Amino acid sequence: FESRHRKDLQLAQRNMEEELTILSKPGNEFLIDANFRKKLRDRLAIIKSRTVFPVGSFRYSDGLSGGGNSAIHARHLEGFRAGQWGLNLWPRSKGQIVYRFEASGGGVFKTAILSSPAIAFDKGKLSNAIEIRTPASKGQKFVSLVSNWDGENKKRDFDVTRTVAGMPWFEVRISAHNQSAITRLSLLSIGVRGEVVEKKD
Repeated sequence: FESRHRKDLQLAQRNMEEELTILSKPGNEFLIDANFRKKLRDRLAIIKSRTVFPVGSFRYSDGLSGGGNSAIHARHLEGFRAGQWGLNLWPRSKGQIVYRFEASGGGVFKTAILSSPAIAFDKGKLSNAIEIRTPASKGQKFVSLVSNWDGENKKRDFDVTRTVAGMPWFEVRISAHNQSAITRLSLLSIGVRGEVVEKKD
């Protein structure tokens, strides 16, 4: 779960599937407790999940407790450290995480909403920025959605439909800077929901 290398994750997936197959055979269910099998199934579900969505409604969310699924699902992860309640920043350090959301099978996004990103802000001590880009972005540069947003205490959805409509993918980049002398909890959760449709000729 510390690797984003697809080959390593595929190997882990095969190993877990083989373990579950062995444990499901008659008589083998007593070899190990049911709680272990449940944890194994939960971990397998995480590895098999993707940020790629077929035609229809989609929803993605990660609470990021203990790092959540960030090590697997993030396209880029730098500076942030897994903490009990989310992603932390060490004293006087910066962090950046990038997620790519894709439509599969030649589809495109019709709608997309960034669901109440829970990111901490403390004036003069902890700053942040949320940005987005698509294939249509000029030079594929990230465009600002919001900066220094107190998403830990205020709930707000960001409707990015106008930006992503008709696009086969979009990326969300979240950056933060801890300017204080103590470790700070920075990012607590991320979520996206919307709809993918077939691309019209």
